Amino acid sequence: MTSRRYLDKLRETLKEVYTPIGRGRNTVAIVGICSDVNSSFMRGPAGAPDRIREAFFSDSGNNCTELGKEIVIRDVMQHYKSQDMATMLKDEQDGKSPYSYNVIDLGNLEFDKEEEQDPQIFHDRIIELASILNSKNIAPITLGGDHAITYPLFKGLVTTARKHLGTCDSGDSVGGEWLTEGDSDETKTQRPGILHFDAHPDLYPDFEGNPYSHASPFARIAELNLAEKITQIGVRCPSQSQTAFARDYPAIDQIPMSEIHCTTPSELTQLIAKGIPTSLSHMSRVRTYVSVDVDCLDPAYAPGVSHHEPGGMSVRQLLHCIQNLPAYTPVGFDIVEYNPDRDRDGVTAMVCAKILKEAIAVTSIRAARTATIHTQKPKEGLAWPWKRND
Repeated sequence: MTSRRYLDKLRETLKEVYTPIGRGRNTVAIVGICSDVNSSFMRGPAGAPDRIREAFFSDSGNNCTELGKEIVIRDVMQHYKSQDMATMLKDEQDGKSPYSYNVIDLGNLEFDKEEEQDPQIFHDRIIELASILNSKNIAPITLGGDHAITYPLFKGLVTTARKHLGTCDSGDSVGGEWLTEGDSDETKTQRPGILHFDAHPDLYPDFEGNPYSHASPFARIAELNLAEKITQIGVRCPSQSQTAFARDYPAIDQIPMSEIHCTTPSELTQLIAKGIPTSLSHMSRVRTYVSVDVDCLDPAYAPGVSHHEPGGMSVRQLLHCIQNLPAYTPVGFDIVEYNPDRDRDGVTAMVCAKILKEAIAVTSIRAARTATIHTQKPKEGLAWPWKRND
């Protein structure tokens, strides 16, 4: 399916199911973006989304988060017109169903060879995806793909928010207001911040002549003033040009791995709190986009990445960071740069699935302010989201 056909189907699907599913900000969607055309060293991350889903639904584990809650993921793109889905949605709408915790799977945005050759199509399609979701108050948890997807995703979220307020212009800088129903005027004028977990700062102004490179997304975000603050956690191999770029943009703050490796959990939480913009630290809910490049982890824990960089975070350290986001309301989350071609016995896929579980818990609970989660295996004839028939 081409990216254009996918987006048209997404609009039609959400039009059909959003009214009964929607509960404002508590609708969380998983969506895959199968693209690694902007990878510099090797391809492979385009195959990651379905491998993460396979690990998530593996019979070797369960769908339980560390909060003791279970997760149900409904594949509305594949089955939203089925009788089982219709019954579930009607019961939910009538208040007869325990499924008040909404996690939906919207399948994968894919690009054919012709689309991959046009960087502008890649850029515009992902912006359109983010805009569609944000216009429905759906918080996306995106499975990459390489890190190039983060720039258009975040840009799409921000520009859609400004359009809601009628403040989006055609200028280069589109940072500004962020709209969520029911928030105060002060909160509405706040741009989201970014928490970025990565071995690399991804701040190359123009890596190998490609402004959309997976080594450049946060340079683009900083240049356009899209984020209130970009806090990069776990960086351990910044080049001189990227370090110079960070110095030129006060919104960028880096917490190198050298400051993390010997910290206690409480000290690590305090370091994460540096990601709250100083000017907004008095606010009870600071909107934040969380981006996890799997190579933030030491390759001993996550060998399935294209760029092995020893000396990284442990899985427990990363989970602690995700579970203890202070005063944050996540507006989006991505897990990127998993390369199944380099994985060993599916270890990294299972790590990504674990990150996904905790990301669902944090994003949903912070957004919906509810911890009611239930699980349901699909009935006969309903496939899990990663078992595609088309």
